[in-house]
Amino acid sequence: MTLLRQAEIRHARHFLGLLKRARRISDLGDMRRAALSVEDDWQNVAQAIRSMTRLSRSDRQYAELLSRIVDVGTFFITLRMTPGEERELLGEASSAAELIADERALAAHLGNLALAQKSLGDYDEALRLQLRAMSLNERTGFVMGQAQCVGNMGNIALETGRYEDALGLYARQRELARVAGDFRGIGNSHMNAGLALKSLSRLDEALAEYESAQSAFERVGDALGSGRLMANKASLLRRLGRPEEARELLHRRIASAEELGDEHGKALGIANLAILERDCGNFAEALDLLARAWERLSASGHRRIGMQVHAEMARCHTGLGDTQAARAAAVLAAELAREHGLPVDEDIRALAAGP
Repeated sequence: MTLLRQAEIRHARHFLGLLKRARRISDLGDMRRAALSVEDDWQNVAQAIRSMTRLSRSDRQYAELLSRIVDVGTFFITLRMTPGEERELLGEASSAAELIADERALAAHLGNLALAQKSLGDYDEALRLQLRAMSLNERTGFVMGQAQCVGNMGNIALETGRYEDALGLYARQRELARVAGDFRGIGNSHMNAGLALKSLSRLDEALAEYESAQSAFERVGDALGSGRLMANKASLLRRLGRPEEARELLHRRIASAEELGDEHGKALGIANLAILERDCGNFAEALDLLARAWERLSASGHRRIGMQVHAEMARCHTGLGDTQAARAAAVLAAELAREHGLPVDEDIRALAAGP
């Protein structure tokens, strides 16, 4: 073994240990402390990942280290990488897991790769990857992994408008998560069922699902899940005509994301607050918030969600009577939608097309 190889492996093992300690902290519910424990060393962790990736396809020792680092560091990788960067890394980690014949790790990597593909708008590929991960989890008897796959398939159904299918998948996810004792999974299934019910205008049932989700997240101290739930519940409260409660929840959501270092979550919280202000007729304030959200989303690589941000900007400009600015925002929303293969609301399409 060359001196360079020895040094690279020691380097990787050191940061694998760092990520394991951080993962234990996050599993206990203190995600802010977990994120901060990695902050100063993240560039070194990224260097270790690059070193392992370079030879992982032909060297089992490198492949094993890469697979383990990516598996243990999923939470931190998601916080600091764009979906495109995640897709590339998870593809390498999947190849590494196949090389060392670790089916459980392969299932985890494929499931996370599916999430990255979904974030990029490729739902067919995301579903294909989830089904493959599900098959592997069934073969290894990993029930928690099965629950996660079913829940992710429910999310694909939700995002593609198949709400009743999504509800059935979330119910199945909940059954599997209970068997596995996975309260985060139970919380996610309730939260996402609430989203599907809201889309079906079954608002009281949706609120009940959110309350059940909160109980599950609180049981395990899941700050990330609780933050997402705040934004979803605020949207429902807004629809129920309770804007002050919604505004308070969104400010809490933004503060929680900032504590975690979750720039994506913070940007989404700001965008949701902007929609609330727009609904209340505060168009200028909403535009300022949307500009802040777009700046963060663009910098972090989450441009796909920018389509929704610019659509809301167009509506705000319309509310202020600025037709030219409204059309410019609608045009950009339509361009981002084409870039990511997403549908555009009819009012935005018509506004972008012009008179």
